[in-house]
Amino acid sequence: MNATDTTAIFRKLNRALIWLRLLHGLSHLLKAMVVWCLLASFIRGRLGWDTVNLIAAASFVIFLARDFPSRRVALRRLEGLRPDSQFRFTTFHELARAALRSGASAMWETLRTQTAALLARPTPYLSAPGFAFSFRVFAAALSLTLVGSMVAPLAVRHTTNLPALLRVKLPAAPVRAGTDVTVQVFSEGRMSSPRLQVLPDDPAFGSAGGADPAILQMRETPGGFFETVLPQVRFGLRLTALADVPSGGRVVSPEARLRVVRPPVVAFSSMLVVPPAYSRLPAEEMNAVSQRLSVLPGTDLTLKLESDQPVSQATANLESERKTPPKIEWRDRRVEVKTQVRSPGRLSVSVTADNGLLAEPPFGYEIDTLPDRPPLVSWLIPLEPQMDAPVEGLVPMRWQIEDDFGFSSFALLITTPDQAKRVPVAFLPERRQSVSYLLDVTSFLSYAGSEIEIRAEAEDNDAINGPKRAASSVLRVRAPTVMDMYRNLAQQGADVSRIMERLSGESSRLLKKMTAATRTLKSEGKMAWQMEQELVNMAEAAHQAKRDAEKALAELGRKTESAARQNLLSRETLQKLSAIGSMMTSLMKEEYVQAQRELQRALGSVRMDEKERSMMTAKFNLEQFVEQVDRTHRMLSRMTDLLAQAEAHKAVQDLADRARQALDAKDAARLQSLQQEAAKLMPKLQELAKNPAFQELKKALATSAADLPKQFEQAANAMRSSASESNQEAAAKAAEEKLKNALAQLQSALEKGRQQSESSEKQNAAEKITTLVDVLVFSLGQMQDYHDYFRSSRVQRQADEYSRLLQKAAAIEPILRQAVNDVAATAEQLILFDPRPMQTLQRAAASIRSIMDQDEDPGAIAAKLKLAYRYTATAALQLLEITRDLQKQKGGSKGAPMQDLADLLQQLISAQSGLNSQTQMSMQLGMFGQSLEQLAFQQELIRRSMEAEAGRFSDLQDKLGRIDQLLQEMRKTEEELRKLGPTPDVQERQQKILNKLMELQHSLTEKEEKEEKFEAEPFFGRPSDTSALRLDRPKINEKEFLRGLPPQYQEAGKKYLRTLLGAEPQ
Repeated sequence: MNATDTTAIFRKLNRALIWLRLLHGLSHLLKAMVVWCLLASFIRGRLGWDTVNLIAAASFVIFLARDFPSRRVALRRLEGLRPDSQFRFTTFHELARAALRSGASAMWETLRTQTAALLARPTPYLSAPGFAFSFRVFAAALSLTLVGSMVAPLAVRHTTNLPALLRVKLPAAPVRAGTDVTVQVFSEGRMSSPRLQVLPDDPAFGSAGGADPAILQMRETPGGFFETVLPQVRFGLRLTALADVPSGGRVVSPEARLRVVRPPVVAFSSMLVVPPAYSRLPAEEMNAVSQRLSVLPGTDLTLKLESDQPVSQATANLESERKTPPKIEWRDRRVEVKTQVRSPGRLSVSVTADNGLLAEPPFGYEIDTLPDRPPLVSWLIPLEPQMDAPVEGLVPMRWQIEDDFGFSSFALLITTPDQAKRVPVAFLPERRQSVSYLLDVTSFLSYAGSEIEIRAEAEDNDAINGPKRAASSVLRVRAPTVMDMYRNLAQQGADVSRIMERLSGESSRLLKKMTAATRTLKSEGKMAWQMEQELVNMAEAAHQAKRDAEKALAELGRKTESAARQNLLSRETLQKLSAIGSMMTSLMKEEYVQAQRELQRALGSVRMDEKERSMMTAKFNLEQFVEQVDRTHRMLSRMTDLLAQAEAHKAVQDLADRARQALDAKDAARLQSLQQEAAKLMPKLQELAKNPAFQELKKALATSAADLPKQFEQAANAMRSSASESNQEAAAKAAEEKLKNALAQLQSALEKGRQQSESSEKQNAAEKITTLVDVLVFSLGQMQDYHDYFRSSRVQRQADEYSRLLQKAAAIEPILRQAVNDVAATAEQLILFDPRPMQTLQRAAASIRSIMDQDEDPGAIAAKLKLAYRYTATAALQLLEITRDLQKQKGGSKGAPMQDLADLLQQLISAQSGLNSQTQMSMQLGMFGQSLEQLAFQQELIRRSMEAEAGRFSDLQDKLGRIDQLLQEMRKTEEELRKLGPTPDVQERQQKILNKLMELQHSLTEKEEKEEKFEAEPFFGRPSDTSALRLDRPKINEKEFLRGLPPQYQEAGKKYLRTLLGAEPQ
């Protein structure tokens, strides 16, 4: 049984005992009523009814005050009584209520009112029936008095010893923290004023036993209970009422718990700040931030909060983002808010706990957005706002670009009179950088002297508010005139010629020093250290000059390509310029590199014989190199003259075109400006007229074009006069016609002079080549004889005849060297720059030269002579082909279609062979950039030439194979050269292209069949008489040998064929 049940039982028992006490009191009341009935008549007569009622009411009040502990209990018990109207108990009931509630004045007023009412009623108890009733009442009262006398003491004794009860009354609903709480205490029984004991009921205060209770006094209210006020309650309380009883004990009420609810407290946990992707900034997790946060627009925020109470509801709001509110999630006591900030605003988070209370104040941050500034673009190169485009058309540019968080695009805006184009430029993912670009403006400059505008434009990578754009200042680029292009190309040729002259001088000094060192080495058998050091220094100086020459040649190649794109030079001139580069590349790759290698071997060798042999080889190679450099120098000088001729021809043509336009437009001012250009052009034309081939130009300058500037002035003045006076029109037309005729004669004279000069040079070269072939045929006969001898197994090394013949065989080497020089001189005069005969003869001379450098047996000597024979024969055939080409050009005949194709293929083979050599040289030297573009452009020229003539191969598809496969290989080679450079795969593909071209050539001319037939025959026969050196001769078909020679050279060919064979030809 719990305390609640015990309290209920005691409460019921106490109620029963109270009724017994009331019965005891009623017994006393009956006694008083009997006395009142007996003395009523007496009292009525003497004192009156007012006195009687007053005495009765006073007695009743005294009775209530004696038997009940408090007015409240007495009133409640009195209100619970419902007296019967038969006993007339209403008066005493009302009197008692008035006495208890309103005090004495109300009681006396009620007593007076009730007494007047009683007097007005009849008194049946004084009559005979009334007396009988009174007697019966008296008897009942006497009986009740006896019973009450027996029971009352027992009831009074039990009622006095029963413990009193206390009950604490609290608000039914939980109380919000911080509010005032009124506590009421209800008591039953006799006790002192109760007190309130207060203990905290919160986990923050630990266990209940560890806290000291607070005792609060309570005040009594008019309602008969006690109360007190607890101010601003912050946490739960345990309340107990205490009171003392008369017996000396203490009454304790059951413990009551005051439930207090408080708003949740939200605390910051962490914040993840993810900047926008365009900023390229890393994400940052912050564990503590201030109430104001600055971020970039587009930043993603993840805010994590923790509450001290379980969360039932949470909301988030960003003032600047009404359309896309933040996303919020909660679980238990954790809250997570995700949002993207695009503009400034306040981020507020409202959290509601399980108790229904809202966190106050709402958790929030003031978020500011950092401004994204537009990018900055400024020119570094060039610094001037205007410039003239270089002749090669390549304009180097550099900018300084800067932005807060990088760029999304960078491009050039190129505006021409006809169009506007955007050219993207590569850049790095950096905020501040320098961007370089090499722009080819030739495709934008539509005509000479035109102008374009260039500006750089950058966009940042702001993906939130859109990219911001900024542009640089405007750069104006003017296209070079035709004269500027010619002048620049001629200047570059002159620079290369000057560098070649320096290279020749350094190499010549090195060669002299090597000659002296070789002489000293032979005489003294050693080389001084100082001499070796001088050789090293001279070799380094020559090597530096060689590097400068390579750079100059590369620059000449780039400008030649630019001139080709601008269609400024003829195809033949372009081939000649390209051949210069091919020749020098071959020289520096073979002769010079070999000379340097042998010189290093000589300087590093310990044995004197090896040192002497290497020094001799290096000297020989260097001599060859110096001679060819000198020839290249002379060729470049000659090319400069040709460029000057082309420049003069182009200048006159341009001047004539502009003059014709000015005359048609009747523009006197333009004619006046052309007068100054004509005056600048006259000295160049007079210098060119000194050439014997330009006799027509000399006559034109002496007659019709003698006063060309003055003719421009006269035409301009006549045009002005005819505009003001009508009678001057005839004079103006005459001046115009005179000017046109002078310009036309100049153009015709220049064209005739160029053709005559070229024809004369070709005729002289053909004659020299014929003589050179005679020398080579003689050398072939000598080498055959010596080969037969050394190949004989009966020759003894110690024989005097062996030594003599060995010297004779080595004597052929100077003849071949002279032949090399003659070929070079012929090529120099022709500006043909075909290196094949020279290279072939150099190999032949080197093979014969090595016979004397080493002590070998006759078999090795015979093998070298055979190799030299083959080289010499090949060179002779190549020279004969050149002769045939010259005769065809001189006669102007086209020849058969098959022969034309053979000529075309020969040109393509020569160009491809030179390109292969340049590619290999570039890979060895590590050349990149413009050199790679030059190689790719040369391959493109070869492909285009093949494509242009592809229609002519339509009838020969079965014989030649598929041409498109060869063109596809060329395209792949171009792409790989531009992207990857000169790799081994590129070299292999170029070699395949060359082989295919040679197969096509052999298919057309049926050279393969001839070579197979020639190889099937024995090259040398066995000697019949060794002592007389008369050996069997090979059988050579006279028709095959003389095929292709011009008619006037047939007899000379037969003569040298007999000399070669030593017998009549077959």
